[in-house]
Amino acid sequence: MLQITFPHFQLKNQSIKLEEELKGESTSISSTERSLEEELKASLADGRLPCAVAFKISKKLKVSPREIGDMANKLKIKISKCQLGCFQ
Repeated sequence: MLQITFPHFQLKNQSIKLEEELKGESTSISSTERSLEEELKASLADGRLPCAVAFKISKKLKVSPREIGDMANKLKIKISKCQLGCFQ
């Protein structure tokens, strides 16, 4: 018996499933993410987030500074007055 497979068909179905999963993830925002977004937006000074304030938010919401930075990037918020001197 001869069996023919169509790998492109399988890949197409996998990419559709992946797209559906990604769409589902983007619409389901956790309460922590929502709180973080609100806190960041409320803490802006001249449209930027001061570094020291970012660290305070990190402690307050019990999230890592990395998560603060990731959310700031997602929201296109720039960090100002960097404590390391990286951003002015």
